[in-house]
Amino acid sequence: MTITTSWMDSEKTIARYELVGRWTWEEMTVAIKEMYAMLDSVPHAVDIIIDLSQSPSEPPRGMLAHLRTGTMEARVNWNSGVFVGVSPFVRVLINTFRRVEPGLAKRYAVANTVDEALTIILKRRTEKESG
Repeated sequence: MTITTSWMDSEKTIARYELVGRWTWEEMTVAIKEMYAMLDSVPHAVDIIIDLSQSPSEPPRGMLAHLRTGTMEARVNWNSGVFVGVSPFVRVLINTFRRVEPGLAKRYAVANTVDEALTIILKRRTEKESG
């Protein structure tokens, strides 16, 4: 499988999808079920990093539809998703999603690296706590 899921911290507050090489929506469906089980195992909010830095620049067809469906069906304790290492094409798709689904889009961000994604997540958490 070219998609793996894992916890990034011992507190289980940040999870990660790591997509390597070419992948399919069938593989993503399996990974999503794994992520659901991970989120179901904790009572608190979880942010997710979607790391595409080792994946081809073009995802399989249907990304916008899958992104919308996945967001609508997300677990209640899913807080946000940060895409890492996306191509300009994927960035356009994500920005299109943001315009089409503004209520859902605020839950997503784009970062160049995993470290930048972690910084975005920590900043959002701080803003949420203070505001």
